[in-house]
Amino acid sequence: MKKYSKIVFPALLSILLMGCGEKELTPTHDDIDWYRVDDGTSAAQQLRYRIYTDYGTSVMYSDTIGMRVRTSLGGEQKTEYKILDIAYMITSRLGSVPRYFLSGAWLEEGDMTDIEAGLEFTRDYVLPLIDRSVMPLSFLLCDSIATLQNSDVRGHHTLYALYSLNTTLIGRLPYIERMTEREKKHHAGRIAGTVYARHIINKYETQFEEFSALSLSDYGVRKGTSSNYASASAFMGKDNWLTHGFLRFNTSSLIYLTMLQPSTVNYDLGTIDTCLAGYYCPSLEQDLAEYIALVLVGDDQWVYNTYGSHAKVVTKYDTIKRVFASFRESL
Repeated sequence: MKKYSKIVFPALLSILLMGCGEKELTPTHDDIDWYRVDDGTSAAQQLRYRIYTDYGTSVMYSDTIGMRVRTSLGGEQKTEYKILDIAYMITSRLGSVPRYFLSGAWLEEGDMTDIEAGLEFTRDYVLPLIDRSVMPLSFLLCDSIATLQNSDVRGHHTLYALYSLNTTLIGRLPYIERMTEREKKHHAGRIAGTVYARHIINKYETQFEEFSALSLSDYGVRKGTSSNYASASAFMGKDNWLTHGFLRFNTSSLIYLTMLQPSTVNYDLGTIDTCLAGYYCPSLEQDLAEYIALVLVGDDQWVYNTYGSHAKVVTKYDTIKRVFASFRESL
């Protein structure tokens, strides 16, 4: 039976994390580099150290990354913990006011076999796809990732990755060891695509105007109605997101996916719910992440075989291949 220790925050984002014990933390001083990784005796620590020396990034499997002991003026010693603070993510702006997501986290006692598989996967599949100039400060291996924005009473859809201010979350840790080679490549592509997309939105969006122009009028637009239920087959036709050139619907607005059967939960973002009232098209950032992931996988034939009947998807794929290649050369 799994054991959990609960950290309580005002929760808009919930994350199930693979944790490690307090005994592995080392007391430090104020000038500590919290993200430095030292060599160790365990296989996991040695993997983390090699990744850090080769790529300059830290891969964590707990959001508690260090500790230090402070002495007060009265001589009392107090232990303080350094947390990977994904709780304070400025995710969007409402006018001039930043909007924050606060988080709740459940730390799971992790299986070191899963953790070692996640470290090897990150080293062998994810990091080689990311240019040093956009490499995240750290990565956090997670059992699963879900935001309450894409959840409702029926359950939630788990995300592949999530970009935060000081770390990038890698999801689906328990499944990595059993993934096929193709599944690993696609999972790694989505993680790296998430990293690139955030940097593009922050600094380089104008370089991708040729790509965004192909769907500019549809970003964030609702398809279908909330008042009239429609069968799933209706969205497999003219109203399906693929016909609009999107690989997936907006994964930040799944609460608006309404089904006639409340007991049915669709955990696979690649398929459609049984009875669907509507969906939102993705944002430019999600659209970039999805298409860049396909480019990074590098299997043109698979893309054309899978999406060949959707002309707009093929057009956007060919466009992003060319634009993204030029972008990487400029980094």
